[in-house]
Amino acid sequence: MLVSTGWRRTAAAALAAAGLTLAVAGPARATWSIVVVDPDTGEVGVGVASCVDIDPAIFLDENGVLLLAALAPGDGAGVSQALINIDAPPRILEELEAGTPAADTVAAVTDPAFDEEPQLRQHAVIRVDAPDEPAVFTGEENEDWAGSATASGVSVQGNTLVSESVVEDALQAYQSSTGSIESRLAQGLLSGSAAGGDSRCADQTALFAHVAVADSDGNYRTRIEQVTQGDGRNPTQLLAEALTTATVSASPSPSTGQTTASPSSSESPASDSVPDEASSSPMPWLIGGAVLIAAIGVGFTLARRFRSGN
Repeated sequence: MLVSTGWRRTAAAALAAAGLTLAVAGPARATWSIVVVDPDTGEVGVGVASCVDIDPAIFLDENGVLLLAALAPGDGAGVSQALINIDAPPRILEELEAGTPAADTVAAVTDPAFDEEPQLRQHAVIRVDAPDEPAVFTGEENEDWAGSATASGVSVQGNTLVSESVVEDALQAYQSSTGSIESRLAQGLLSGSAAGGDSRCADQTALFAHVAVADSDGNYRTRIEQVTQGDGRNPTQLLAEALTTATVSASPSPSTGQTTASPSSSESPASDSVPDEASSSPMPWLIGGAVLIAAIGVGFTLARRFRSGN
């Protein structure tokens, strides 16, 4: 199923028209993430935390998934981060849905013919049918600390981190925790935060934390928590607390974050029964227009912030 690809291409085109890319206006450096698959259920998921202050209206897709992630229900999951190439997550999604092995997918998005500056990127991909073969790439120009830790069905990667302990502790926490995939992802992010997280956020360790899970039927469950730098709160803590008391698809209070759940592909306007690029729903174009308008309005401010922080 090609649920997200068309919308992501629309978003990419809108940002390009505004003279921006996610490398400037999106979740740039200082990100750590967890990519997971469950071969028994077909569920796939990602968890992401960063000191970058994002606008969910711009950087979440129509399923509520952060644009740096790629979730292919029943097939696999991936993430592209650091100084992100906006074309990489849609390409990862396409390769996952096409059955391409994880290592070949990473090779495709780091090929100089696809990306002229692959050493600025960080990618991770895992397939449901090959959980023991996660593929990770950390470019040589990522800022320290940068690297990854992997195990069967899970990969944790990050850059601009306090230390290697961030990814190691996140991996251990995910593996040792129980419950839903989203709650385990939240525990992993929380442990990474306890190890120091993003090196730019001091004791807060991050300004946002996000989890997104898709089951094999194409149902998406997502949640994002955001805080303001200096307000003393930690989004990974808020996320973990929220997911221990309620399901990820429950309606949140305004103070706890934003939660979304999308229907299965048989119920969604963007289902397999409707061609991705020719859907009769106007929503992708409305969202694309909103991306363009918002990107123009915030681009220069965000670019200045990122440059000063890197």
